[in-house]
Amino acid sequence: MRYIFLFITIFCLGCATSKVGYLPKSSSEINFDQISAVNDKKSKLWTNETLSEFYIEIPVTDESSLFEGINQSFQKNGYKKGILDVANQTFSAERGMRANEWATFTRVFYKINSTNTQLYVQSEIAQDGTGGWRDNRAKKVAISIAEYFTNNKSE
Repeated sequence: MRYIFLFITIFCLGCATSKVGYLPKSSSEINFDQISAVNDKKSKLWTNETLSEFYIEIPVTDESSLFEGINQSFQKNGYKKGILDVANQTFSAERGMRANEWATFTRVFYKINSTNTQLYVQSEIAQDGTGGWRDNRAKKVAISIAEYFTNNKSE
C-alpha cells in the first residue's frame, strides 16, 4: 500500500509543471527594451513553441484604464479574480481546469513611459503528462489588451 501511495505522489508531482515561483515578482526585474524582441524568436523545437510570453506596446494611458483593459482581457480569456500589485507594477490572474490543462497562471508586467506603455505578459501552465496544447496563452491575453485599447480609442 505504501508503494502505491508513493507512486501516486511522485506521479502527481511530475504532472504539475507550472512553476509560478519562476516568474519574476516585479516589473523592475524585466528589461523591457531587451524583451521587446521576444515575439520574433523562432525555434524548431516543439517545446519552445509552447512558451507563453508576449510583448506589446500600447499608447500612453493612465493606470486605471490600463487595469480595466487588463482585467477585461483576463475575463475574456477565462481567468477569474485578478490580483493587482501597484508597487511591483504587475497584474496576475489564474484560470482553472480546462482540457489538457490543470491551471494557467498569467502575470502582466507593465511600464508606463512618456511615449507609450510597455506590457510583457508571461504565463505558466500546469498540465497533464501529455505536454499541453501548442498554444501561447500569454499572446491571447496581450492581443485582447491591445484590442481593448484600439476599440476604446476610436470611441
